[in-house]
Amino acid sequence: MHFTIRIHGKFQGGVRFAGGMVRPSIVQVDADENRKENMIDHVILTVSEFKRSVAFYAKALKPLGITTVIDYEGKDGHPDLKGFGDGKRHFFWLKEGKPDPQAVHVGFVAKDHSEVDAFYKAALAAGGKSKESPQARLEYYSGYYATWVLDPDGHDIEVVNKS
Repeated sequence: MHFTIRIHGKFQGGVRFAGGMVRPSIVQVDADENRKENMIDHVILTVSEFKRSVAFYAKALKPLGITTVIDYEGKDGHPDLKGFGDGKRHFFWLKEGKPDPQAVHVGFVAKDHSEVDAFYKAALAAGGKSKESPQARLEYYSGYYATWVLDPDGHDIEVVNKS
């Protein structure tokens, strides 16, 4: 059980652990063996029409196994949210407001090419617009297979399988 912290560039100082300073370019620390490589905990996307966007994402994300939806009732200045997840946790949230689609790009992981294709079809059927149909993107690297769809507010949503 471990994860790796990669320190890039000129290393100044050290990482302090219980035994003193450590100055390597790679530090390994015990952690949950099943932890995924993805280090993003959650994303909140601002949408203009809450109900429309909830319906869109509920349909579009289903092929990726993102099927649980939860309401978060905001208070003390925090907005109401709708959270989407995989049954273990909720990591993609919507809030109503004034969206800025040019400021956001969200990329979801697909387990294989067929999930990328299924997302694309579901997103278009739910009202999304095609930006790039599913295809290998060799300019990124040989195992990159992805699609890009614009949601109802024009947010750039990518689904990618990296093999």
